[in-house]
This record gives sequence, C-alpha cells and structure tokens, in this order.
Amino acid sequence: MPTEILVPLDYTEESRKALEFASALAVQLGLGLTLLHFWQCPPVARHAKAAHPESGAPTPIADLLVAGAKAELSGFVSQVSIPAEVRVKSELREGNPTEEIITLSQSGAYSWIVMGTRGHTGLSHLMHGSTAEGVVRLSPIPVITVPLAKAQA
Repeated sequence: MPTEILVPLDYTEESRKALEFASALAVQLGLGLTLLHFWQCPPVARHAKAAHPESGAPTPIADLLVAGAKAELSGFVSQVSIPAEVRVKSELREGNPTEEIITLSQSGAYSWIVMGTRGHTGLSHLMHGSTAEGVVRLSPIPVITVPLAKAQA
C-alpha cells in the first residue's frame, strides 16, 4: 500500500502553496511526503573542476552544483511549517520533470501527487504546455493541482 505523497517543487509561490496543502493532507491521511525538485547541469560543468569553497581541493563543478541545489531545496522547504509527525524525504533529480514524475507515479510508492500550477495562457502555454497538465493527463494515480489564489478586486 502506498505511504507517500509526491510533491514536485519548482520554488514558485504556487509550489509553496502545494507543499502547505500536501502537508495538511499528509497529516489527515497518515502519509509521508517525498519532495522532488529537478535541476539541469550545464554541459560545460559535467567534466570541469573548480576549487572546493572550503578545502580548496579540485572538485567536479557538477558536485558543487548538486550541493548548491540541495541547499536551495532545504531552504525552500524550511519556509513551510510541516508538522513533526509527517515523514519527509527530499529528492533532487535531473531530467524531464513530466516524464520523471510519471515514472515515479508508476512505482507504486505514492498515493497522490500534489503540485502547483503556474496558470500559463496564450502563446506560452501553446508552445510549452505545462508540467502539471502533462502529469494530470498521464498519471495513473490521483493528482491534486493547487493554484495560487488570485487577489480579489
């Protein structure tokens, strides 16, 4: 039986709202959270080295970028109050977000996917679509999308 909620994060206000919602849902359902962020390593950094900021030793730039991405993920997550009873795992992945989220959704480990929506419209939406839209269409498990509430006039 799946025991986790998958929460893809892109560090937007929408994904912060999705994390807040997923945290509340996790408490109600007794589930854990798997927080997922995608990053891209520039090709030039794959084999290059730089001095490690603390030791000065030659270190692959990709390793330094991964360490920075992990710190960024931790910093983002620390902005949300997640109840102590919720188990939280964080995962950093490289790759196409839609494809990777769908692959994870097929693993049997997750009950739900909770993610933010950016609300793209017009040409941007036509040209790029959205990760949330792709996940909603292709996921074998329920997907909850959390929009950012619009200010009322």
